[in-house]
Amino acid sequence: SNPQYSSEQVFYEQLKKSGLEYKDLEELFRDSLIVSELIARRFRSKDDDTIEQEAAQYFEHNKLNYIEPAQIEFQYIMVTSKPEDSPNQKTQARQLAEEVYSRLQAGVEFSDIQRLYKDNPILHVVLTPKIETADTKVELAIAQLEINELSQPFLTPDGYFIAKLLDKKSPRQKTYQEVSQAIKSMLIQKQVESQLEAWLKEQKEASDIRIFHPHT
Repeated sequence: SNPQYSSEQVFYEQLKKSGLEYKDLEELFRDSLIVSELIARRFRSKDDDTIEQEAAQYFEHNKLNYIEPAQIEFQYIMVTSKPEDSPNQKTQARQLAEEVYSRLQAGVEFSDIQRLYKDNPILHVVLTPKIETADTKVELAIAQLEINELSQPFLTPDGYFIAKLLDKKSPRQKTYQEVSQAIKSMLIQKQVESQLEAWLKEQKEASDIRIFHPHT
């Protein structure tokens, strides 16, 4: 006997057990093939030049969506001070932040501050430069600094924040070349979806008609 056939038999037995009849499976395959065909047809209905033109127009009308925000690179020191701390603790934190700030201004390095205050539990030095998109109040304030300039102690909900700006990149308009692929994919996807929706609606209406007008 043909081994291929016997394994096919087993396959259909398994299908029956799982409650799927062969015709159900056939329908599933057919539906997925119709969908792929439809997508393929849709891709062909608009050639590359048309998609290219549409994408270029879309970019011109939506340039503001393709701006790379300002980026900042900085080191910082945090002197912990929570809103629920006692007045005495708050005063200590403020004084420590001012003391550290004046030392930094006098030329003391961040690594020296880390060493000098290593036993102080409320002072945290972050030496590894952080790179962030400037969008919070604190980050926007840091972005206003000159390179290597220090910010004055800045009170945040977590405490006093002192930053040193190491580098910054201004906001930048991305070029069409950088984003064209993403725009084209998005436009094609939109077309496929609307085409698919229209087709499914047609199918549904056609089947409703069949229900109301049964064949005699």
